[in-house]
Amino acid sequence: MVLIQPLDALEDAYRKLKSRQLEVLPATGNMPSPVMILVAPEPDALCAAKMLTALLRSDGITYNLKPVASHGHLTSHVRASLEKDEGIVSIFMINCGGTFRLVEDLALQSRVVVYVLDSHRPYDLSNVHSEQVQILHDSLDINTQRYPEPEPDDDEEDEDEGLDELEEVGPSRDEDSDEEDEDGEGSDEEGGGRRSDGSEGAGADGEPSPKRRKRSEKLEARRLRDAERIAARAQRREGTLAQRRARERQRVAAVRAYYAGTSFGCATAVLMYEMVNQMNKASNHDLWSVLAKVEIP
Repeated sequence: MVLIQPLDALEDAYRKLKSRQLEVLPATGNMPSPVMILVAPEPDALCAAKMLTALLRSDGITYNLKPVASHGHLTSHVRASLEKDEGIVSIFMINCGGTFRLVEDLALQSRVVVYVLDSHRPYDLSNVHSEQVQILHDSLDINTQRYPEPEPDDDEEDEDEGLDELEEVGPSRDEDSDEEDEDGEGSDEEGGGRRSDGSEGAGADGEPSPKRRKRSEKLEARRLRDAERIAARAQRREGTLAQRRARERQRVAAVRAYYAGTSFGCATAVLMYEMVNQMNKASNHDLWSVLAKVEIP
């Protein structure tokens, strides 16, 4: 499931962050630690950070701002901070983090949610499909086809396991009951049943008794049904595996096409101004920050 937040949902994403920061942590009974804001050393990111920090101050939310120059710098700082402070629940990244595997690289615990405002493309697909990473995006039309699954679908593995279990299933209950009935009939036979020496009974002319023939016919019919069922299962499994291979080839091709090149999206300062404006908190200083970013090469 794609969890990117479109342009018209930026206000909702901020309100969720605000709600998390103003709620008492159940585990400790304390208020959360300040929002961790990580900013790339770029004019665009600095202008966006200026608007974000002003917004947080207006809502009485504390924060710690940290410039990060590289992926290694970001990773080491976040890991050390999370190990030292268990009260951190919100991390906001500006023009950084979106192209890396955040949950894996940062060893994020379930309590932490990362908000990413990054103009670098492409996003790492693990971030796009993670519930712990909220990407604030500039597109109004979020098309899931643009963001393929980074790993094979678990449902397909479950489907294969189901087929394996199906192949191990024995005769049906009706067939088992038929067999029990046949055994009962054999034990009740008198003239054509078992003799005192344990050999199978037969008629006076040496031919099998009618009950014996009936039982043999039922067993033969059962063998034919089992053979047909096994052949049908094998055919279904072959078709399912062929479909799965085709879907996997399509997924791999989509992932390769997705990572084929790099690009830039909308400036983060513009998106941040849009978010502030949606909440009717934009000021002339915020507008100046956007203009300053545009003017700076």
